[in-house]
Amino acid sequence: MHAGLGASPVLSNGAQTALPPHGPGAALRTPTSSGMRRRALSSLRQILATAAPQRPSVSGYRDIGSTAVPQAPKQPASSTGTSRVAQRARRTLRNREHDAVQRQMGEDGRPQRPAAAPAPLQPPLRVNGALPHREARPTSVLAQQSVQQGPATTQQQVYGSSNGSAAGWGAAAAAAAPRAVPAAETWLPKPPPSQQPSSSSSSSSSSSSSNGSSASAPRRGRPPATPAEPLSSQDWDEAGAEPSDEQIEETFRNAPPQDVHVVNSLATARAAAAQLMALGGPESTVVFACDTEVMDIDVTSHSPCCHGRVICFSVYAGPAVHFGEDPPPEGAPRRSMLWVDTWLDGDEARQGEAAAIAEAFRPFWESQQHKKVWHNYSFDRHVMERTGVRMAGFAGDTMHMARLWDSSRMGRGGYSLEALSSDEKLMGSGGDIRGKVSMKKLFGRRNIKKDGTEGKLVVLPAVEELQRGEDTRWRWVNYSAFDAKATFDLYSRLKEQLVGIEVEADLDPAVKREYEQAGIRLANMWEVYRHTWLPFGGLLTDMEAVGMAVDRGHLAAAQQQAEGDQREAQDRFRRWATARVPDARYMNVGSGPQVQQLLFAGATKDTSKSRGKAAKEAAAAEMAVPLERVFKVPNVDGLIEEGKKAPKKNWDITLHSVWGPGEVTRLQPEVYTPAGVPACSTPVLKSLAGKAGKARKKLAELGLEEEAADLSMLRGIGEDNGAPGDEGEGVIEEGLEDDDAIWETDDAKIQALQAPKQEATRTRSKEEMEAVGAQEGYGRLFSTFSTVEEGLRACDAVDSLVDASAIDTLLSNFIVPLQSDDISKPDANGVYRVHCSLNINTETGRLSARRPNLQNQPALEKDRYKVRKAFCADVAAGKTLVVADYGQLELRILAHMAGCKSMITAFEAGGDFHSRTALGMYDHIKAAIDKGQCLLEWEGEGEPPLPLLKDMFASERRKAKVLNFSIAYGKTAHGLSKDWKTSLKEAEETVERWYADRPEVKKWQKEQREKAVHKGYVTTILGRQRQLPDAKTGSKAAQGHALRAAINTPIQGSAADIATAAMLRIDADEALREMGWRLLLQVHDEVILEGPKETAEQARERVVACMRSPFTGLSPKPLLVDLVVDAKYADTWYEAK
Repeated sequence: MHAGLGASPVLSNGAQTALPPHGPGAALRTPTSSGMRRRALSSLRQILATAAPQRPSVSGYRDIGSTAVPQAPKQPASSTGTSRVAQRARRTLRNREHDAVQRQMGEDGRPQRPAAAPAPLQPPLRVNGALPHREARPTSVLAQQSVQQGPATTQQQVYGSSNGSAAGWGAAAAAAAPRAVPAAETWLPKPPPSQQPSSSSSSSSSSSSSNGSSASAPRRGRPPATPAEPLSSQDWDEAGAEPSDEQIEETFRNAPPQDVHVVNSLATARAAAAQLMALGGPESTVVFACDTEVMDIDVTSHSPCCHGRVICFSVYAGPAVHFGEDPPPEGAPRRSMLWVDTWLDGDEARQGEAAAIAEAFRPFWESQQHKKVWHNYSFDRHVMERTGVRMAGFAGDTMHMARLWDSSRMGRGGYSLEALSSDEKLMGSGGDIRGKVSMKKLFGRRNIKKDGTEGKLVVLPAVEELQRGEDTRWRWVNYSAFDAKATFDLYSRLKEQLVGIEVEADLDPAVKREYEQAGIRLANMWEVYRHTWLPFGGLLTDMEAVGMAVDRGHLAAAQQQAEGDQREAQDRFRRWATARVPDARYMNVGSGPQVQQLLFAGATKDTSKSRGKAAKEAAAAEMAVPLERVFKVPNVDGLIEEGKKAPKKNWDITLHSVWGPGEVTRLQPEVYTPAGVPACSTPVLKSLAGKAGKARKKLAELGLEEEAADLSMLRGIGEDNGAPGDEGEGVIEEGLEDDDAIWETDDAKIQALQAPKQEATRTRSKEEMEAVGAQEGYGRLFSTFSTVEEGLRACDAVDSLVDASAIDTLLSNFIVPLQSDDISKPDANGVYRVHCSLNINTETGRLSARRPNLQNQPALEKDRYKVRKAFCADVAAGKTLVVADYGQLELRILAHMAGCKSMITAFEAGGDFHSRTALGMYDHIKAAIDKGQCLLEWEGEGEPPLPLLKDMFASERRKAKVLNFSIAYGKTAHGLSKDWKTSLKEAEETVERWYADRPEVKKWQKEQREKAVHKGYVTTILGRQRQLPDAKTGSKAAQGHALRAAINTPIQGSAADIATAAMLRIDADEALREMGWRLLLQVHDEVILEGPKETAEQARERVVACMRSPFTGLSPKPLLVDLVVDAKYADTWYEAK
């Protein structure tokens, strides 16, 4: 049993089940016999008895098969820690005993011994001492590549060393560690004589470890063939275990690991590379798991295409492979993990040799016949290709495989190598302790404070320090070399899991027939991976490697304009605040606490989470925001206090309510932070300001404020009428100077012109202000003042804060990073290209992009600074872009999956789908169409002879459009009533009108919810599953979220399937390839290609054909509705839209 497990309780039938060391059982470590397990269980029960001494009565037992399992009696809720611990411990014990009995029941209902399972494995990527979440890693695999894998095979890690010795598995670990392949033991063939190292180097490479540990190669039983059931959110925190400090110290001694073959000389590198080459070949089923360690990169901001140096790499090809002497010395374990040093401690004198060591493995990396698997291949591929090799032979990414196996792990452990390898549900119990220890646990150090004492923060040294440090080198070799073995074991186990997940019953019938016509049978999830996500993973890395050209000059100009707009927006707020709070002149308008002090001074704490009358009264009496507060701000103006000679670095300012000193806020907070204080987030500020730009426009109409640039488009409200930066000319007529302006002289007309301004300054009651605000669409802040002018200025000021925040998002997420060398570099033609990270890391399977997140850039109509115009083709080289986008893809998928007749008819008719939806929902619109009062659509030339439906019934069409998308995303009438600010009854009536014309959709949604509850998952058009364990067992809130996801996922996930298949077809299209076109980017349902301008029209036609028939190309209409594609070509992304 592996070192991290807790005691195993003994059930009443004598069976045993593993209880992880969590909660009350955490102190019970490493049971090694049934007696110890019984004693550990006894200790656990004593803890429970101490916390709650009642013994369960006979009625407190429940039957599971033929076994009675104790069920703890219900205890009254208590706020004491002891009661909570007791309740948690009972629940843990009860659930674990129940699960154990169920696992041990055979098909005949009798208990049986559980099958052996493979071992958990090892930690995640380590870069510059950090533990980032690994990204996907690119490869140059053809889109239609099909990798045939045999049964689970042995694999080896390759990493470098100074003396070629390897040591590692302690005797206890070796005795208990599992073996990846129960095949007959084989030895790696020797390389040809010409490739064998000299006797001296051979002797060096085979020198044994000095730690005296000897153990045979580890073995393990074959893991169960049935797919592992993912944990629900309720029992996730019950799993996992940490090895003890003594076990870690014993395993990671700073001595050469016995089972690692270390390469740090050119001779041993050539020998090891020859051995790797001898293992592969056209008929070979050997799979090589690989991993790298990298310095000089910050994965939070740097692209691996532009930064990073590989300081070592590891390869593992299975436990039967031995690097070094053939066979290994008697009594010594096989050196099955290969660790190659490509940095040689940074010794300048040996950098030529370091480069030669890396070069020796070029044939292996560039061999298509040597199948290689990775965890987060994207990262490894890019950093390896920075060494000059062209990676080939991509056979799997365990991160993608894990997402296919269980798409719901993000909140339950995630997809890091360490988390997956340590998951006993997946890997089984037992295994090497090296798969259980985090890098932080092994190498973390306390930070040193300025006074030289240790702090509380645990920091990690840079990887290069670990590799060359005398006290860490061998522990680092042992730790990093194991990553490849962990990847190998994880790959073997995940492949087995995916093979065990049958998908034929969940495949869309039409899609299934089309694949079968092409000779492809998607029988299980492994076949889905092999034919879709495996080649897609390679394609994504190809796209990342190419990158997309950016115009830095355009971005610099956009940055200058955006920063000017931001300053103006901030100054508008500061001027308003300073008129009411003098010290606001010096405030940081981007500071949430300072803005909070102005708007919510004197507000009390949130009482909704307080339990009991006394607690609520206490919270209501406690002031969450003081009436007045002193803030320290930078003394940017160099102010000098009276009596002082020099300015201080910081300046104290005093802020109070905008309603006056000592005044309590007139706002009722609607949103609170977890600490119970009023939130001051962007949504809150939007609700205070009202409709974007409304107050500013009214102030200009009243002549109370000069008209300013409309920035509301940045938040999706309003539109920029004219070129960016254009400003209105006021009332001056064209061609006239100020001195020649026409001035009104009639007293009556002057009075009429001044009347609105005077009316705006008239004092009104709160009720009057609320009525005006509701009628005009002003925010909640408007009615807290006594005149229209004051209310408008307040709303405009807060609206300016929202504008400033939106501009800051554009600057920090797009405009500035796109000019940075962190994510871009010049290509061979000197054109700067951005290399963003494309990841399959969403629960639906949709792509996401990082550095920068192009999925979140503003829509075309909101793109005030024309960010898309910066993405361009290499025009100097005669290239252009083709941009193709699916039209209403999600709605078409919904029509197909639900078989909705009215939606299918509407799509076949073409035209404005949302107008047709409104026509089907409202009888009065049908009557207007029948009476000839308006037209559904107009396709003729010139102005239509009658009003169009979208104009005459704009409100109804808007609701129909919202419903089309909202219902497809699982939104309910309750959520829509909040969006529309209407009653729940009105929202329900509107939703029912939508369903009345689409009964098939309602039936389909009900079926999806039932499937989620009974099966625990829903599926996409290709049979991919999204696990929804909370649909049945979660809390009310979690269950509601899961049931909404049950409706949304089949649609969003199927859209991802279609986009994936279309991109694979485009990549494999011979005509596009011969013309020189290549994929650059995918954003949502949109793809971008670059190629020669002279073949742009032919390329556009081929791309449209591939996207309209995305799966195999055999069916021109694979769904019940056409897949409509809009495609254009232009020199920039902006122009192609």
